[in-house]
Amino acid sequence: MNDTDWKLIALGIFGSACVELLYAFKIYQSGRAFPKRYRLTGFWCVRCLLAVTGGVFAWLYRPENDILAVHIGASTPLLIAAFAERIPSETRISG
Repeated sequence: MNDTDWKLIALGIFGSACVELLYAFKIYQSGRAFPKRYRLTGFWCVRCLLAVTGGVFAWLYRPENDILAVHIGASTPLLIAAFAERIPSETRISG
């Protein structure tokens, strides 16, 4: 892997982390208490894995510019959530 590859991964991770940062900032501005999940190690492990996945997706897409790598990283948690919520349809064999 070369420097460009690592840069894409880092930008994707940054984009994914920005999503959580924005969410935490909204909670802070509202004056509400932070959710309990922010105190759980498991939450942060999963969130870090999602951020790394955002970096890998940015590397796999190999976008033409840096801002697209950030966008890919930011959209990765949403894409994964959409895939996880979709109920697979049954496969029917016609005969």
